[in-house]
Amino acid sequence: MKKTVRILGVLLAVICLISAFTYTATAKTPNNSFTYDLENNAISAPQAAEFCLNITGEELGIGSFSEPTDVFSDTQGRLYIVDKGNSRIVITDVHGRLLKILDSFNNNGTTDKLNLPEGITVTEAGDIYICDTGNFRLVHLNPDYSLKRIIKAPTAAVLGEEFEFTPVKIAVDKLNRIYVVSRNFNSGIIELNKEGVFNEIYGSIKVTYSVTDILWNMVSTKAQKERSIALVPNEYSSVCVDENNFVYACSAYYDSTSSSSGSVKKLNALGNNVLDGVPDESINRNVKGTYIGPETYVDICSMGNEIYGLLDNTRGRIFVYNNDGDMLFEFGGKGIYNTTFGTVAAISYSNGYFYIADSRNDFISVFALTDYAKLFLSAAEYHSIGDYEAENSVWEEIYKLNNNSICAIRNFGRVNYREGDYIEAMKYFKLANDRKAYSEAFEKQRKIVINDNFTLIFISSIVIVILIICFMVYKSKHKKEFENKQSYRATLSYSTKVIFRPISGFWDMKRERYGSTAAAVTILSVVTLMYALYSSLEGFIFTSGTKSASFVMGLITVLLPFFLFIMCNWCVSNLMDGEGSFKYIFMGTSYALTPMIFILPVLLVMSRVMTMAEDSVYTLVIGIMLLWVAYLIICSNMQIHSYSMSKTVLVLVITLLVMVIVIFLAMLIFALAQKVVGVAVDMYNELYLRF
Repeated sequence: MKKTVRILGVLLAVICLISAFTYTATAKTPNNSFTYDLENNAISAPQAAEFCLNITGEELGIGSFSEPTDVFSDTQGRLYIVDKGNSRIVITDVHGRLLKILDSFNNNGTTDKLNLPEGITVTEAGDIYICDTGNFRLVHLNPDYSLKRIIKAPTAAVLGEEFEFTPVKIAVDKLNRIYVVSRNFNSGIIELNKEGVFNEIYGSIKVTYSVTDILWNMVSTKAQKERSIALVPNEYSSVCVDENNFVYACSAYYDSTSSSSGSVKKLNALGNNVLDGVPDESINRNVKGTYIGPETYVDICSMGNEIYGLLDNTRGRIFVYNNDGDMLFEFGGKGIYNTTFGTVAAISYSNGYFYIADSRNDFISVFALTDYAKLFLSAAEYHSIGDYEAENSVWEEIYKLNNNSICAIRNFGRVNYREGDYIEAMKYFKLANDRKAYSEAFEKQRKIVINDNFTLIFISSIVIVILIICFMVYKSKHKKEFENKQSYRATLSYSTKVIFRPISGFWDMKRERYGSTAAAVTILSVVTLMYALYSSLEGFIFTSGTKSASFVMGLITVLLPFFLFIMCNWCVSNLMDGEGSFKYIFMGTSYALTPMIFILPVLLVMSRVMTMAEDSVYTLVIGIMLLWVAYLIICSNMQIHSYSMSKTVLVLVITLLVMVIVIFLAMLIFALAQKVVGVAVDMYNELYLRF
């Protein structure tokens, strides 16, 4: 018996040890990496970075860090840590071994101390630029850490009378131009020339105003205007420079109601944003979980070849993007373990390693890129030197590891495009939902088809024109002189008179009993079916989203607004002395849709043969169709109800308002019904579980 108890005790101890080991291993596992699909859903992806170590002040033997706010890795393998709370710069090697502590310097024979520094950058020549924030100045040191110069607050009328120079982030390009982000300065980045003299406000964020903003500004008080200006979320949070002297900048502020520019920019020499694609700050806004809301980018770093990393403080994650706005990979996360962060403040990248400053936990985390993440950098490197064959092989490796990689699919399309296989390129661009690239490939393929079949196309066009002319001549010589105007055929063909002579056409419909309900139903049915076909078969270039509209949704899109308009117009016209009955409102509105029968097929063909560069013509045709239908509806209401033009417009405006109210009430009732059903289900489950 004792032996059995002893064996059970040993087994229990082993189980406890295994459980403890499993828990510890799980706790130290980094957050899973993910990527986004075409519908912005987060899906699993291979791990992009592996945790190496945390660099702390205790391990360096210099006392704990206090709110590190910046980190920079130079080309010589040195790491510069801005230890703000201790007013010092700690310099280590990339392995976390202490090299030097920089908290003061010789300034003309006297010891000058740093005061709450926040930003740093180091040039290829080894010059060190420090944002000495507490002293409201920039400190420029030589590679041997001796003072080269102190750059004080710039002076310029454009900076404003209340401007206070509070540098927090800094970058220097190859021409030694200095770019400074100053706290509480929301006009842009302060650019200084190589002498440290103010040059311009660089990358100014242009804010556009909607009609609503303009109207509100007209009636706002002075205090309200000042508050609205203060809420403009356009202050930069960080800046960096890439190998081609392009300046990358990001903002930690995002407001979906603001019409200010995006949070990430790539600025050229003129200060214009040339970033082809930008990260979508609102991707995670509605995602459920502990950390919700849009990303707040507190720092940005260039990784070369138009690839850059963004540090998001909302989730404590590092997002890596290319110039097309594709997220290549991401890693990190918030938590209480070694591999997670508290409050991230800065990021730096060098030779396959990321260095992230955590200002809450007071350490610098070092992450090494995995082989999977390095493949993206290799592909960009091959692309930059024009070795497209090697680039394509790298993308194939990426696709094998992650077949959800949109940028891999897009690059397969680019490879086929360069090789002249435009049909295959179009297939990949469509899979990647890249309409711009698809349009370019389609244009090339269209040109090939036209050149190969020019004779056939030319002869077919002439034959079609001749057939149309012959048909029109035949119809003009064989007119039916006596046809019952109430016959189905006559009432259906009457629609052609209505759309070209609407005033007299709708007058005759009401007074002379032209037209019929059967013809109106036919017109409505044809329009509905044609619109459903058009919406489900419209060319990829002119659609939006990742999926074509369904045929059923096309039917609902026409029928639901149509009958809602009929009902609301009938109600409003009865209250405003309208003479039209429900029957004639239905007939008049149905006949007014006739132009859609002729134009929708044309639009469908245009959407499949035109490119994105020709979308203005496509949009013009849509506009003509909608204006034509709107004009016919106005004429229909005016004649059927015997209104003047001004009263007709008033009635139609009121009709539209009533439609909006009905839709709102329907949505409200639906939401309440969902709540009631939910409560009922909960009560049923409660009773079922209790009894």
